Amino acid sequence: MRIDAGLSQSALGKKLMPPVDQATISNWETGKTHIPFLAFMYICFVCGVCPEQKTKEILDSQSAEDNTNKKDASDV
Repeated sequence: MRIDAGLSQSALGKKLMPPVDQATISNWETGKTHIPFLAFMYICFVCGVCPEQKTKEILDSQSAEDNTNKKDASDV
């Protein structure tokens, strides 16, 4: 989403309310820490993405991943 919007981690961090540093954005992107709800909403707004649509995409992706993991476990 950030890359599609043409923003560096640092540039995105500066646009958030409150602003965050590049390391925080990196931690969110790598899954080291979770993105707070309001930060997610701001990121969507800054990147021009509908929060509802992005949430649906994330949930659909996780559901597909869970189904794959269940299938792999049943093959054992």
